[in-house]
Amino acid sequence: MWTAVSVIFFICLLVCPESGAVVMRLDNATYDQVTRGDKFVLVQFYVKWSSVCQKLEPKWEDVERRYRERDDVVIGKVNAQEDRILVTRFRTTTFPTIFYYPKGVTEHQPYEGRHTIAAFVELIEQHAPTTWVRKVFTKELNSTNFDEIVLDKDKFVMLQFYNTTDCYKCKKLQPDYEMVAETFHNERTIVVARVDTETHPEIGERFGIEQHPRIMWFTRDNKRGIPYQSAMKPLQLVDFINHQCHTARELGGGLTSQAGRMVEMDAVVSNFIASIADVQKEAEKVKDKMAGRQHPHFNYSSFYMDMLDRIGSRGYELVTMEITNLQNSLATSPKSMPEEEREDLIMRVNILRVFQKAYRTQFPRLQDSDSDEKKGETAVVEQRAKDPPNAFQRKVRGRGKKGYTSKMRSIKHEL
Repeated sequence: MWTAVSVIFFICLLVCPESGAVVMRLDNATYDQVTRGDKFVLVQFYVKWSSVCQKLEPKWEDVERRYRERDDVVIGKVNAQEDRILVTRFRTTTFPTIFYYPKGVTEHQPYEGRHTIAAFVELIEQHAPTTWVRKVFTKELNSTNFDEIVLDKDKFVMLQFYNTTDCYKCKKLQPDYEMVAETFHNERTIVVARVDTETHPEIGERFGIEQHPRIMWFTRDNKRGIPYQSAMKPLQLVDFINHQCHTARELGGGLTSQAGRMVEMDAVVSNFIASIADVQKEAEKVKDKMAGRQHPHFNYSSFYMDMLDRIGSRGYELVTMEITNLQNSLATSPKSMPEEEREDLIMRVNILRVFQKAYRTQFPRLQDSDSDEKKGETAVVEQRAKDPPNAFQRKVRGRGKKGYTSKMRSIKHEL
């Protein structure tokens, strides 16, 4: 029989928030310190319930990732639902609202441009131009290093054959191809490369290249090359490599929710019913079976086993504690933290989500009660919205339909 503490724990497990972004969170205590004029600051006031804010979130994170190494650029955000002091101070009534502070300026400047990554980057470069040469991630091959890289049996290689002299498509493809190379630059077993067949015609002849651009895929077992025949778009190229190498990268280099996880281990954890010992035995079998397959996330099989062992001795509360600790480490991590360490934390959170989902499946009653509670709250809001208008609402109604409607929307939202 479950105790009250156990029930409370599992309710907390069900509503535990997803891992947050690394964008700097600003509040009334830190806002003035960050916007004192010594850096370029781009800040967004947002609310979680806004669909526009939700769509902007991944773009905002991408911009932050691009300028993470810049000490003179800050990409921040303010939760307007939690920090009402700043909302009142800046009189923000629509969300998202975006301000920027050029270097040397302490007065906020409203941003009224498009909500695209390119527009944000253009704004930043206009006021805080990048002074160093952007790092190139695409590996340039030639007659000297070609065999060493492409024929390496430990590497997967995506290779573009190009000719920049008279190939417009090659020039057009290069920025997108570079983005793909940047996406996988932290994967030690994947190389995104290209070779100029005009400078090195012998390489083009070796693989029978007649048209440009041409992309070929070299696996660990097939060094003759497999022609890539899908769309030469960044997302399609990234999806292709993820599928071939069992990686979990988002365009730009971030990790998806599948990163660090092993489908076989997930299946074992998801089938958990009562006995931790049985699950541990099954997981050990899967680990031994996967040992020789060179799975990119095989190292995390030990983390699966470790969590099963610790849950068996300390209880399920450990899952929530671990997720919270890892999320706090991500949120407070300095910009100087190595990317590999940051990604390791994200992968561990992804694996813990599998355990969390297994518990949700085991206790559907808790989910039902949670949804019933939400339904009850919705019913209260709907009933209060149907109540006759009070004196204040009647007074607002006298100002015109537009004023009454906007005020009622505000009242319903506060309810």
